[in-house]
Amino acid sequence: MFKLPGYIINLECNRGYWDGLIERNDAYFGKIKGELLSKGEEYSKKIKVIQINFDIFDNFEECLGKENISKFYMKNNENIIETKTSEKIHIDMMKSFNKYLNEEELTKLDKELVILMLDDYLEIKKIAEGDDELMEVADKLYELTDNINNIGLYDPEKRREEEEALKIEYHSNIAREEGIEQGIEQGVTSEKKSIAKNLLKMNLSVKDIMKATGLSKKQIIMLM
Repeated sequence: MFKLPGYIINLECNRGYWDGLIERNDAYFGKIKGELLSKGEEYSKKIKVIQINFDIFDNFEECLGKENISKFYMKNNENIIETKTSEKIHIDMMKSFNKYLNEEELTKLDKELVILMLDDYLEIKKIAEGDDELMEVADKLYELTDNINNIGLYDPEKRREEEEALKIEYHSNIAREEGIEQGIEQGVTSEKKSIAKNLLKMNLSVKDIMKATGLSKKQIIMLM
């Protein structure tokens, strides 16, 4: 997150779509808006909060539309925007990356998005060649990744584990909301099996369900 005069920008990188992703990011978005309101209504009206989502999932069109960049606002059924102090943007990273993989011609926006997804400096430099701005970005990325103080600053594996934990928590809550409470009367094991059945219906892996419920692999397979 960073600030510009009159703006607060919240950046999110979404590696894969899952039920609850939008709600999670909405929670971050709402927290920022709430903190602004705590400083006074007049102050909050002067600041526009923009959440930019860099989405890396193949089913972007199915989930969020066909446009490379989609903007979302709060609107009524007459298409009137409720407020202009907040905006959410979703960017389809895979559309540009697939063009790169298929060796299609890339626009400047495509190049910018592909550069964000690559970790090979020579390949980044090749894409940026001929554009002074992109070359500057390429050099800055190299400088940051070559700095020993930045090594380990972002741990992809830890981030993945956090995402998996959030998915499990979300699906477990949904399962409970759909009537799992009745299983309490039949004991803890019965409740866990009921939750596991719902999670199986939601196509979660056996490994993730084991983490969520504490049931053994054999117990879960018997429910399939």
